[in-house]
Amino acid sequence: MRAVRRALRNDEWASAEEFAGHALASGVPVRRLQQAFTAAGKLEILVRVAWEQRNTLFNDLGKVRWFAQIAAGMQAADEVFANLEQWALDRSAPQFTFCHRDHLIAHNDLGERALAALFCVKYGAWDLGANDALQKAAECGDRFCVKPETAEFFYRHRRDSDLEFSDWLREWKRAQMLDQLLSDALVAKRFRGNPNPSIRKMAKNLCRMANLREYADVAEAKHLFEGLDRSRGLLISTFHSGFLMISNFLFVTAMPDAYCVTRAIKGEKSTHAIPVRDNEHAGAFRTVKALGQGKAVLMAPDGPHYGNSSGATIEVLGLKTTISQGAAVIAYEANCDTGWISAVRRGRMFVPQYVAGPRRAEGEHYKAFRDRWLSFYAQCIEKALSSEPENLVPNTRWASPHSQIWN
Repeated sequence: MRAVRRALRNDEWASAEEFAGHALASGVPVRRLQQAFTAAGKLEILVRVAWEQRNTLFNDLGKVRWFAQIAAGMQAADEVFANLEQWALDRSAPQFTFCHRDHLIAHNDLGERALAALFCVKYGAWDLGANDALQKAAECGDRFCVKPETAEFFYRHRRDSDLEFSDWLREWKRAQMLDQLLSDALVAKRFRGNPNPSIRKMAKNLCRMANLREYADVAEAKHLFEGLDRSRGLLISTFHSGFLMISNFLFVTAMPDAYCVTRAIKGEKSTHAIPVRDNEHAGAFRTVKALGQGKAVLMAPDGPHYGNSSGATIEVLGLKTTISQGAAVIAYEANCDTGWISAVRRGRMFVPQYVAGPRRAEGEHYKAFRDRWLSFYAQCIEKALSSEPENLVPNTRWASPHSQIWN
C-alpha cells in the first residue's frame, strides 16, 4: 500500500496500476485500495486493475458488488457493466458465494445497468428452469456463507431442536438461500424486457421458479386476517428479517384494505403505502388517521429510516440494540390494537403467524404502555431468531450479533 500511495502522490499512474495489481493479488482489502484511489481521483485505474484480476478476485458476490459500486460513477460505466454481464453469462458453472447482504434489492441505488450486471453474476450459470425454488435452495445452500461465530451464536440460542450442528447448519443455509431466491425474483421482474435475450430468459425463469403465489398460502392468510377485529384499528409490526417478502405479500394480498408504512422509493406510488423517508411526522399522522378509520397498518420499527430522536433500547438474545419507539407512540395515540406478523414455512407452503400485542389500558401513561409494547416486540423478534433452522433468516443488523450495530 505504501508503494501505491507513493505512486499516486507522484502522478505515476502506470506504477500505481502495477502496485495495485500486486496488492490485490496479495490479499490487501479492496476498501483500502479504494480509499487511496478515491483520494487521488483515479478510481478508473482501480476498476481496470480489478477487471484484469476478475477470474480470481470475483470469488464472492461481495467483491462484485464492490466493483459495481466504484464503476457506477465512471463515464464508461455502461461499457464496464456490459463486459461484466457477458463475462458472467459466459461462465459454465456458478463459482460465487453469497451472504445476507447480497439480496439484489439492497443495490437499487446503483442503477439499472449495475443491477442487471449483478443479476447476471449471481444467476448467469444457474439452471433456473429445471427446479422449483425449494429444490434449488437445497441444491445451492452450501454457496451461502456465514461466519462461524455467527452460526454458533444462533445454534446456541435455538429452541426445540435436537439437530446436530452440521445438520442444523445445512438446513439454515437452505432457508437463507430460499429467501434470496424469493426476494430476487421480485427484482428480476424488471429485467423481463431487457435488450439481452439471455437476461430476459433468466429473469423469466427465476420469476416463474420463485413466484411467491406458489409458496404463499393466501387462503390461510385470508382466513386469519378476516377473523381479526380491526374496528379499533390494528397496528401490526414485523422486522427486517425472516421471510419478509412472503409475510409482506401475505399481508397486502389477504388483509382487507391493508396499509403499509414504508421507506418510499423514488418513482413508486401507492394509495395504501405510507412513506416515512422524507417526513416521519407526516407518515405518523397518516398512520394514526388510517388506524382511526379501522384499517390494519403494517410497519417494521427496526428499520434504519426512523429518526434517532425516537429511539428506544431493547434486548434480544442477550444483546441490546436501538429501535424506533414510533410504533408505540402511534398505537398509544390511536388507542388501537397491536400485533405481530411473520411468515413460517409448513412443508412447501408459507403461512402467516400472528401474535396479538398490547393495547393501551384506560388511564395508562405512555411510558408504561411503551415499556409493555417494547417488551412484546423484543419477545417476538427473539422468538423469530431462535426458531427452527428452516424458518431462521436473519438479515440487516440481526445477521451480525457480534457487530456494534446490533450488540
